[in-house]
Amino acid sequence: MEDAGAEPTLDERRAVIGPRADKYLAQWSQNEDGGFNWGAFVFAILWFPFRRMYRLSAALWGGLFVIVMVDELCLQWLGVGMPRAAERGLSIGLAVFCGRMANRLYRAHVERVVVEERRVLRSEDEQLVHLRRRGGISFLAPIAFFVVFVVAGAAMTVLSETVKETVSPALAEDDPRMKEATDMARRTVGTFLQALQEPRPSQSRFGVLMPVTDGKHTEDVWIAPVTYDGRYLRGRIDEAPESATGLKIGDEVTAEPSTISDWMYVDGKKLVGGYTFRVLRDRVTPSERKELDREFDVEIE
Repeated sequence: MEDAGAEPTLDERRAVIGPRADKYLAQWSQNEDGGFNWGAFVFAILWFPFRRMYRLSAALWGGLFVIVMVDELCLQWLGVGMPRAAERGLSIGLAVFCGRMANRLYRAHVERVVVEERRVLRSEDEQLVHLRRRGGISFLAPIAFFVVFVVAGAAMTVLSETVKETVSPALAEDDPRMKEATDMARRTVGTFLQALQEPRPSQSRFGVLMPVTDGKHTEDVWIAPVTYDGRYLRGRIDEAPESATGLKIGDEVTAEPSTISDWMYVDGKKLVGGYTFRVLRDRVTPSERKELDREFDVEIE
Protein backbone atom coordinates (compact mmCIF):
# COMPACT_ATOMS: atom_id res chain seq x y z
CA MET A 1 0.00 0.00 0.00
CA GLU A 2 1.30 3.47 -0.90
CA ASP A 3 1.86 6.17 1.72
CA ALA A 4 -1.19 8.49 1.71
CA GLY A 5 1.07 11.53 1.36
CA ALA A 6 3.25 10.15 -1.44
CA GLU A 7 3.00 11.30 -5.05
CA PRO A 8 0.29 9.36 -6.94
CA THR A 9 1.77 6.68 -9.16
CA LEU A 10 1.15 6.55 -12.90
CA ASP A 11 -1.06 3.48 -12.47
CA GLU A 12 -3.16 5.25 -9.85
CA ARG A 13 -3.59 8.30 -12.05
CA ARG A 14 -4.47 6.16 -15.05
CA ALA A 15 -7.06 4.32 -12.95
CA VAL A 16 -8.77 7.58 -11.95
CA ILE A 17 -8.55 9.25 -15.37
CA GLY A 18 -9.74 6.28 -17.39
CA PRO A 19 -10.23 7.12 -21.09
CA ARG A 20 -7.45 9.24 -22.64
CA ALA A 21 -5.26 8.86 -19.56
CA ASP A 22 -2.03 8.97 -21.57
CA LYS A 23 -3.04 12.30 -23.11
CA TYR A 24 -3.61 13.96 -19.73
CA LEU A 25 -0.46 12.46 -18.20
CA ALA A 26 1.60 13.71 -21.13
CA GLN A 27 0.13 17.20 -20.84
CA TRP A 28 0.77 17.33 -17.09
CA SER A 29 4.36 16.17 -17.55
CA GLN A 30 5.01 19.01 -20.02
CA ASN A 31 3.00 21.71 -18.26
CA GLU A 32 1.78 21.71 -14.67
CA ASP A 33 -1.39 23.49 -15.78
CA GLY A 34 -1.97 20.97 -18.57
CA GLY A 35 -2.58 23.63 -21.20
CA PHE A 36 -5.93 24.68 -22.69
CA ASN A 37 -8.75 22.13 -22.76
CA TRP A 38 -10.87 22.68 -25.87
CA GLY A 39 -13.44 20.10 -24.80
CA ALA A 40 -14.11 22.05 -21.60
CA PHE A 41 -14.18 25.28 -23.62
CA VAL A 42 -16.88 23.95 -25.96
CA PHE A 43 -19.01 22.11 -23.40
CA ALA A 44 -18.21 24.45 -20.48
CA ILE A 45 -19.66 23.27 -17.17
CA LEU A 46 -21.02 20.07 -18.74
CA TRP A 47 -17.44 18.84 -19.02
CA PHE A 48 -16.83 18.68 -15.25
CA PRO A 49 -19.61 16.20 -14.36
CA PHE A 50 -18.61 14.24 -17.48
CA ARG A 51 -15.23 13.76 -15.77
CA ARG A 52 -17.05 12.96 -12.50
CA MET A 53 -15.83 16.07 -10.69
CA TYR A 54 -19.05 16.29 -8.75
CA ARG A 55 -18.04 18.70 -5.98
CA LEU A 56 -16.73 21.29 -8.40
CA SER A 57 -19.68 20.67 -10.72
CA ALA A 58 -22.12 21.41 -7.89
CA ALA A 59 -20.30 24.68 -7.14
CA LEU A 60 -20.22 25.80 -10.79
CA TRP A 61 -23.81 24.82 -11.57
CA GLY A 62 -24.97 26.35 -8.29
CA GLY A 63 -23.22 29.63 -9.07
CA LEU A 64 -24.73 29.73 -12.54
CA PHE A 65 -28.16 28.93 -11.10
CA VAL A 66 -27.91 31.88 -8.69
CA ILE A 67 -26.91 34.26 -11.51
CA VAL A 68 -29.71 33.07 -13.79
CA MET A 69 -32.34 33.23 -11.06
CA VAL A 70 -31.29 36.70 -9.89
CA ASP A 71 -31.59 37.87 -13.50
CA GLU A 72 -35.00 36.20 -13.86
CA LEU A 73 -36.30 37.60 -10.58
CA CYS A 74 -35.10 41.10 -11.43
CA LEU A 75 -36.88 40.81 -14.77
CA GLN A 76 -40.10 39.58 -13.14
CA TRP A 77 -40.20 41.98 -10.22
CA LEU A 78 -38.36 45.05 -11.48
CA GLY A 79 -38.72 44.76 -15.22
CA VAL A 80 -34.93 45.03 -15.62
CA GLY A 81 -32.92 42.03 -16.78
CA MET A 82 -29.28 41.45 -17.63
CA PRO A 83 -28.26 43.29 -20.84
CA ARG A 84 -27.68 41.00 -23.79
CA ALA A 85 -24.08 42.14 -24.03
CA ALA A 86 -23.57 41.07 -20.41
CA GLU A 87 -25.19 37.69 -21.12
CA ARG A 88 -22.85 37.12 -24.07
CA GLY A 89 -19.88 38.25 -21.99
CA LEU A 90 -20.83 35.87 -19.19
CA SER A 91 -21.16 32.95 -21.62
CA ILE A 92 -17.82 33.64 -23.27
CA GLY A 93 -16.11 34.25 -19.94
CA LEU A 94 -17.45 30.99 -18.52
CA ALA A 95 -16.29 29.03 -21.58
CA VAL A 96 -12.80 30.57 -21.42
CA PHE A 97 -12.57 29.89 -17.68
CA CYS A 98 -13.52 26.25 -18.18
CA GLY A 99 -11.07 25.79 -21.04
CA ARG A 100 -8.22 27.49 -19.21
CA MET A 101 -8.72 25.90 -15.78
CA ALA A 102 -10.11 22.46 -16.63
CA ASN A 103 -6.83 20.53 -16.81
CA ARG A 104 -5.41 22.14 -13.67
CA LEU A 105 -8.61 21.45 -11.71
CA TYR A 106 -8.81 17.93 -13.10
CA ARG A 107 -5.25 17.17 -11.98
CA ALA A 108 -6.07 18.37 -8.47
CA HIS A 109 -9.21 16.21 -8.52
CA VAL A 110 -7.27 13.09 -9.58
CA GLU A 111 -4.67 13.59 -6.85
CA ARG A 112 -7.34 14.19 -4.21
CA VAL A 113 -9.18 10.99 -5.14
CA VAL A 114 -5.96 8.99 -4.84
CA VAL A 115 -5.20 10.48 -1.41
CA GLU A 116 -8.74 9.78 -0.16
CA GLU A 117 -8.68 6.16 -1.36
CA ARG A 118 -5.25 5.53 0.19
CA ARG A 119 -6.70 6.14 3.64
CA VAL A 120 -8.35 2.72 3.45
CA LEU A 121 -6.07 -0.32 3.86
CA ARG A 122 -6.22 -2.33 0.62
CA SER A 123 -3.94 -4.30 -1.63
CA GLU A 124 -2.55 -2.56 -4.68
CA ASP A 125 -4.96 -4.37 -7.00
CA GLU A 126 -7.96 -3.53 -4.80
CA GLN A 127 -6.81 0.07 -4.67
CA LEU A 128 -6.80 0.34 -8.46
CA VAL A 129 -10.25 -1.22 -8.67
CA HIS A 130 -11.68 1.38 -6.27
CA LEU A 131 -9.92 4.21 -8.10
CA ARG A 132 -11.47 3.08 -11.39
CA ARG A 133 -14.91 3.07 -9.77
CA ARG A 134 -14.51 6.65 -8.61
CA GLY A 135 -12.81 7.88 -11.76
CA GLY A 136 -13.37 7.58 -15.47
CA ILE A 137 -16.20 9.35 -17.26
CA SER A 138 -19.98 9.51 -17.01
CA PHE A 139 -22.38 10.40 -19.80
CA LEU A 140 -25.36 10.44 -17.43
CA ALA A 141 -23.90 12.93 -14.94
CA PRO A 142 -23.97 15.99 -17.28
CA ILE A 143 -27.53 15.12 -18.26
CA ALA A 144 -28.53 14.78 -14.61
CA PHE A 145 -26.98 18.15 -13.68
CA PHE A 146 -28.69 19.82 -16.64
CA VAL A 147 -32.10 18.30 -15.81
CA VAL A 148 -31.84 19.32 -12.16
CA PHE A 149 -30.83 22.83 -13.25
CA VAL A 150 -33.83 23.17 -15.58
CA VAL A 151 -36.34 21.67 -13.12
CA ALA A 152 -35.07 23.80 -10.23
CA GLY A 153 -35.19 26.91 -12.42
CA ALA A 154 -38.74 26.17 -13.54
CA ALA A 155 -39.81 25.55 -9.94
CA MET A 156 -38.24 28.82 -8.77
CA THR A 157 -39.92 30.71 -11.60
CA VAL A 158 -43.33 29.28 -10.76
CA LEU A 159 -42.80 30.02 -7.06
CA SER A 160 -41.76 33.58 -7.84
CA GLU A 161 -44.80 34.14 -10.06
CA THR A 162 -47.07 32.74 -7.34
CA VAL A 163 -45.57 35.01 -4.70
CA LYS A 164 -45.71 37.99 -7.02
CA GLU A 165 -49.35 37.28 -7.79
CA THR A 166 -50.08 37.27 -4.05
CA VAL A 167 -48.17 40.37 -3.03
CA SER A 168 -48.14 42.48 -6.20
CA PRO A 169 -51.12 44.66 -5.15
CA ALA A 170 -49.27 45.66 -1.99
CA LEU A 171 -46.04 46.18 -3.89
CA ALA A 172 -47.80 48.39 -6.42
CA GLU A 173 -48.88 50.65 -3.59
CA ASP A 174 -45.27 50.82 -2.40
CA ASP A 175 -43.96 51.72 -5.87
CA PRO A 176 -44.03 55.55 -5.85
CA ARG A 177 -43.64 56.00 -9.59
CA MET A 178 -46.29 53.44 -10.48
CA LYS A 179 -48.70 54.84 -7.88
CA GLU A 180 -48.12 58.33 -9.22
CA ALA A 181 -48.77 57.10 -12.78
CA THR A 182 -52.01 55.39 -11.75
CA ASP A 183 -53.17 58.47 -9.84
CA MET A 184 -52.43 60.64 -12.87
CA ALA A 185 -54.43 58.32 -15.14
CA ARG A 186 -57.43 58.45 -12.83
CA ARG A 187 -57.28 62.22 -12.40
CA THR A 188 -57.19 62.76 -16.16
CA VAL A 189 -59.60 60.02 -17.22
CA GLY A 190 -62.09 62.74 -18.22
CA THR A 191 -59.71 63.81 -21.00
CA PHE A 192 -59.66 60.25 -22.28
CA LEU A 193 -63.46 59.86 -22.14
CA GLN A 194 -63.99 63.11 -24.04
CA ALA A 195 -61.58 62.04 -26.79
CA LEU A 196 -63.11 58.55 -26.88
CA GLN A 197 -66.64 59.89 -27.35
CA GLU A 198 -65.69 62.59 -29.86
CA PRO A 199 -62.47 61.39 -31.54
CA ARG A 200 -60.75 63.52 -34.13
CA PRO A 201 -59.64 61.88 -37.38
CA SER A 202 -56.05 61.80 -36.11
CA GLN A 203 -56.96 59.96 -32.90
CA SER A 204 -57.03 56.16 -32.72
CA ARG A 205 -55.96 53.05 -30.76
CA PHE A 206 -57.98 53.85 -27.64
CA GLY A 207 -57.35 51.49 -24.74
CA VAL A 208 -57.57 51.26 -20.97
CA LEU A 209 -55.72 49.28 -18.32
CA MET A 210 -58.35 47.94 -15.95
CA PRO A 211 -58.83 45.16 -13.39
CA VAL A 212 -60.42 41.91 -14.59
CA THR A 213 -61.24 38.77 -12.64
CA ASP A 214 -61.97 35.14 -13.41
CA GLY A 215 -63.56 34.61 -9.98
CA LYS A 216 -60.30 33.48 -8.38
CA HIS A 217 -57.69 35.99 -9.45
CA THR A 218 -57.75 39.68 -10.32
CA GLU A 219 -55.19 41.56 -12.38
CA ASP A 220 -54.85 44.62 -14.58
CA VAL A 221 -54.86 44.01 -18.34
CA TRP A 222 -55.15 46.26 -21.35
CA ILE A 223 -58.55 46.47 -23.02
CA ALA A 224 -58.86 47.51 -26.66
CA PRO A 225 -60.84 48.55 -28.55
CA VAL A 226 -62.97 50.24 -25.91
CA THR A 227 -66.29 52.13 -25.86
CA TYR A 228 -68.05 54.27 -23.24
CA ASP A 229 -71.83 54.40 -22.73
CA GLY A 230 -71.81 57.22 -20.22
CA ARG A 231 -71.42 54.93 -17.23
CA TYR A 232 -69.26 51.93 -18.14
CA LEU A 233 -66.22 51.33 -20.25
CA ARG A 234 -66.62 48.20 -22.38
CA GLY A 235 -64.04 46.40 -24.44
CA ARG A 236 -62.21 43.19 -25.17
CA ILE A 237 -59.11 41.84 -23.45
CA ASP A 238 -56.11 42.70 -25.62
CA GLU A 239 -53.37 40.71 -23.81
CA ALA A 240 -53.21 37.26 -22.29
CA PRO A 241 -53.90 37.42 -18.52
CA GLU A 242 -51.11 35.96 -16.40
CA SER A 243 -53.01 35.10 -13.21
CA ALA A 244 -56.67 35.36 -14.22
CA THR A 245 -56.25 32.40 -16.53
CA GLY A 246 -59.99 31.79 -16.70
CA LEU A 247 -60.09 34.74 -19.09
CA LYS A 248 -58.54 35.01 -22.54
CA ILE A 249 -57.80 37.49 -25.28
CA GLY A 250 -61.03 38.65 -26.88
CA ASP A 251 -63.26 38.21 -23.82
CA GLU A 252 -65.57 41.19 -23.27
CA VAL A 253 -65.30 43.04 -19.95
CA THR A 254 -66.67 46.22 -18.36
CA ALA A 255 -65.50 48.66 -15.71
CA GLU A 256 -66.30 52.05 -14.26
CA PRO A 257 -63.85 54.81 -15.29
CA SER A 258 -62.88 55.41 -11.65
CA THR A 259 -61.42 51.88 -11.36
CA ILE A 260 -59.01 51.96 -14.28
CA SER A 261 -55.24 52.04 -13.73
CA ASP A 262 -54.28 53.71 -17.00
CA TRP A 263 -55.54 54.89 -20.36
CA MET A 264 -53.98 55.76 -23.68
CA TYR A 265 -54.65 56.64 -27.28
CA VAL A 266 -52.59 57.77 -30.25
CA ASP A 267 -52.98 61.22 -31.79
CA GLY A 268 -51.25 61.09 -35.15
CA LYS A 269 -48.03 59.35 -34.10
CA LYS A 270 -47.93 60.73 -30.57
CA LEU A 271 -48.82 58.66 -27.49
CA VAL A 272 -51.32 60.37 -25.19
CA GLY A 273 -51.66 58.99 -21.65
CA GLY A 274 -50.06 55.61 -21.08
CA TYR A 275 -48.61 56.72 -17.75
CA THR A 276 -47.86 53.25 -16.33
CA PHE A 277 -46.59 52.16 -19.73
CA ARG A 278 -44.05 55.01 -19.64
CA VAL A 279 -42.83 53.92 -16.20
CA LEU A 280 -42.34 50.32 -17.35
CA ARG A 281 -40.67 51.49 -20.55
CA ASP A 282 -38.14 53.51 -18.55
CA ARG A 283 -37.16 50.38 -16.61
CA VAL A 284 -36.12 48.18 -19.51
CA THR A 285 -32.69 48.15 -21.14
CA PRO A 286 -31.97 50.59 -24.02
CA SER A 287 -32.02 47.78 -26.58
CA GLU A 288 -35.33 46.45 -25.23
CA ARG A 289 -36.76 49.98 -25.23
CA LYS A 290 -35.76 50.42 -28.86
CA GLU A 291 -37.43 47.14 -29.79
CA LEU A 292 -40.55 48.10 -27.80
CA ASP A 293 -40.80 51.47 -29.57
CA ARG A 294 -40.39 49.77 -32.93
CA GLU A 295 -43.20 47.33 -32.21
CA PHE A 296 -45.51 49.94 -30.67
CA ASP A 297 -44.74 52.47 -33.44
CA VAL A 298 -45.57 55.71 -31.59
CA GLU A 299 -43.72 58.83 -30.55
CA ILE A 300 -43.24 59.03 -26.77
CA GLU A 301 -42.26 62.36 -25.27
